[in-house]
Amino acid sequence: MSLTRPLYVDPSDSRHAVLYVRTTGGGLAENDRIRQKVQVGEGAQVTVTTQAATNVHRMNAGLATQWSTFTVADGARLEYVPGHTTLFGGSRLVQFNEFEVAPSAALIAGEITLSGRLAHGESHAFDAACLGMRVTRNGMPLLNDHVVMVGAGSGTDLMLWGDAPVWGTLVVVVPEDFCSTSTLSLSDQCHEVLLAVPAVQDGKVAIGVSTVLNKSGVMVRIAGGSTVTVRAAMHAAHDAVRRAVMGRPAFDLRTM
Repeated sequence: MSLTRPLYVDPSDSRHAVLYVRTTGGGLAENDRIRQKVQVGEGAQVTVTTQAATNVHRMNAGLATQWSTFTVADGARLEYVPGHTTLFGGSRLVQFNEFEVAPSAALIAGEITLSGRLAHGESHAFDAACLGMRVTRNGMPLLNDHVVMVGAGSGTDLMLWGDAPVWGTLVVVVPEDFCSTSTLSLSDQCHEVLLAVPAVQDGKVAIGVSTVLNKSGVMVRIAGGSTVTVRAAMHAAHDAVRRAVMGRPAFDLRTM
């Protein structure tokens, strides 16, 4: 694993740094262990992403783990938006992202997970997956989100992922001085923006929007049948919250 040098490719802010996490491997294989720690200094603004999607390969034994910790200091802005994760048939993954966000800091974290290689007709054939996210402020939890699925095909459980092969999650934590009415407005704004997405209007994508504990942010869930439709909905929500929190629109991290 390695990091690129900071790139300043945000077309609306030349001071905003973008870091790409790179790997020379073709994805995660059995018994791979990835441990990442990122500290965002006071007043810094950064987007952390990956060079491409992460493939989790079939495993004969063991499992792969990926544990990332982010500390966001006062006045800082962190955007964590990795490429999507694809769970190949027979794969096993434990992934955990944790964020400690200072009182005057802000966080935007988004990720998309595919339940298989959809182009090959593979869906919900992974052996096991545990996907977790934890957000804290001053050591107190604002969000604990865990999805655990064990056994090939268990991902179709209606209490978990249902029949949707593509899932997206977007979490936003605003500074404490971002008043509660603004947080509620942000939640409503996300909902309105998502309802305007054609795939949502056509019933191809399901959405859910809720506020985070203590009205400190917003959480968005998106589920659909293809990466194209889920990405479109995710981009709409991401753009809305980025404009509200950072004052700038979202931009394509894969095109520079």
